[in-house]
Amino acid sequence: MPEIKEGLGDGFHINHFIDNTRPEQRELKDFWVDSTAAESVTAPPGSLASQGHVHPLPPTSPYIRGQNGSQTKIYPPDFAGNSHISSHHFRLAKVEPSPRNVFLCFEYPVDTSAEPVECAPVNENDDIQSDFKLQDNSDNCSDTSDCSDSGDANNANSNPADSDSNEPKRKVNEYWLQIQLLKHTSVQIFSRDDWENAICKVNRTDRGFKVGLAFEFRDHVLAFLTLDLLIQFHWSSKRSDLPSQQANIYTEYRRFLRQLVEWMQSRRDRPRAQRTGLAITIIRNTSEIFHGGGLYTMEEVFHKAGLSINITERELFDSPSRTARLVSAFMDFTIQAYEEIWDFMNPFLRDFLLTCTREERSLYSDTLMVYGKDRVNCTPRFKQLLSNYQACLEDQGDEKTWERCFGEVGTPYDVFEPDYIKRALTRHDVILGPLIFGHDLWQKLSLCLGPKITSKPFKANVLTKYFSQPGFETSPSSLDLSFYDILFNAPRAQRGMSSWAHTLLYRSKSAGYLNVDSKSSLEHIDGPPRTALLLANVTQHSEIYTVGPLDFCGVAERLNGSGGSEVIMACKLDPRQPVFYQKMQLVGAETAKLRGKGLNKVGLSNSQNNNVMKKLSKYDPQPKRKQEEDDGNKENPSTEPTEAKRPYKKRRRSADRDLMTGI
Repeated sequence: MPEIKEGLGDGFHINHFIDNTRPEQRELKDFWVDSTAAESVTAPPGSLASQGHVHPLPPTSPYIRGQNGSQTKIYPPDFAGNSHISSHHFRLAKVEPSPRNVFLCFEYPVDTSAEPVECAPVNENDDIQSDFKLQDNSDNCSDTSDCSDSGDANNANSNPADSDSNEPKRKVNEYWLQIQLLKHTSVQIFSRDDWENAICKVNRTDRGFKVGLAFEFRDHVLAFLTLDLLIQFHWSSKRSDLPSQQANIYTEYRRFLRQLVEWMQSRRDRPRAQRTGLAITIIRNTSEIFHGGGLYTMEEVFHKAGLSINITERELFDSPSRTARLVSAFMDFTIQAYEEIWDFMNPFLRDFLLTCTREERSLYSDTLMVYGKDRVNCTPRFKQLLSNYQACLEDQGDEKTWERCFGEVGTPYDVFEPDYIKRALTRHDVILGPLIFGHDLWQKLSLCLGPKITSKPFKANVLTKYFSQPGFETSPSSLDLSFYDILFNAPRAQRGMSSWAHTLLYRSKSAGYLNVDSKSSLEHIDGPPRTALLLANVTQHSEIYTVGPLDFCGVAERLNGSGGSEVIMACKLDPRQPVFYQKMQLVGAETAKLRGKGLNKVGLSNSQNNNVMKKLSKYDPQPKRKQEEDDGNKENPSTEPTEAKRPYKKRRRSADRDLMTGI
């Protein structure tokens, strides 16, 4: 499912569309959806829905989507009825990216002759801050007060074309939509040609994705694409009334910490709470705190924080150092997502369409540290800590279960490299260094972080107050403090002396985890089963989607055309393209699977070839451009006399004659 980076990438993609179009180009013409199998059966015979094609959503539509027991209607409830949505003149005004949610704001003109629908005033200083700008919390904002993070209002969605419009200003209402990305979902923005001549012509079972909801504008169609239509929609006239109100750690750091402390306290206060479950599993299942922290995100976060995937909830959240490192690593990963994910995606856009080749599907793995990787690049300090950790585990023998007791002799120190959370440690609004390293060491290490931190290196926050209670350790005994004489490695030393460590794959009942931890009570997976799960193998030798914005359903595939040109397939079996490229796409997918099995020289079997030809026979490809031109000339013959053209006759020239010509 989409995690932090995928969710933010979807929002930034939409924001790019808003920034580069005029308001009138974003006026909503219609909604489009794919029906479920059950809905197609009950659809009128001969209709688009009954044939498995994407179709407009009427105002009276009863379609609902979402998780069982809490499904909601797709069509905006305040505008359902007999009036078509285009009559309300909705215009897409702005977007708020968020992990696992996308918030769209539509504006529509107020009908002054009738009672307006209750709406939220347009207020740049709304309590719910936009997610585009890193907020700077005021130093005098107390953690115990009910104040929200301060900061300038977000202007990332401002469009110069909006202000230059010659249209008279008029009062507008806002209408918000929250799209919950429950499962595998991505955003795509099609041109009208892509939509009408490709997506609408290929049914949902053949095109490679299903349309959860699409917004038709003048020249483009914004679509939320899924594999299983597991997506949910919430409409409201107020942003604050939408159900997802979790604190975003990037824009609301202090509020996030308050929610985390309340959650940790509630977990401790439960009667007979042993808290011996895997911490990484508990975190993944607690979406109201670590929003967007799924399988691969938490693997990356645990690696950054120097935490073993085998650590229990009690071992993690009863330790001030480990908890502070977890929060800092989660913040660091989120900062990286905000600062880098759009720069990663932008080169793959063609107009507003996100495209990639099969080879480019694996590029996202280069941005990760441990997930799906065969080995991990690490600093000399990390490598030495890892060696000490492994030596300590070897001394413990073959015992499978053990506990990381604080300060106990023989307990291995955590393998933690501060370089991996540098973005978070250099933030001055919330300082967690004293919890990570202890008071005395942090006072020394913080001297390299600039005056905003060195002037107040022990600024209190709600997390430090929580761990000041009796019953918590007073020093970070989970770290070998002798290794931290400096906070960050020098860039030259990091480049010239970096090392590699092989990852180890462990599997629990619910998921598989890659880590450098060499001892775990989980099942250890090695050999071919481990190799099969590496991203380099899955992205290139299977049709299974993995992680990252380039390896989700709905990303248009880019093929190599003649003369170095690009052939873009908006969907599988794109009928606009000649059958040659349709077949190239299908055969390429099957051949990639054979390469993964080492059978690429064998070629496709008869049954595989038959399946390819069966799919090709469903859709008539577009004729070649030359043929179209010839047909057009036959229909509209020119009245001007034409000179009869003789066929070109090839003539061979001898080598001697060529030599004489050059003299």
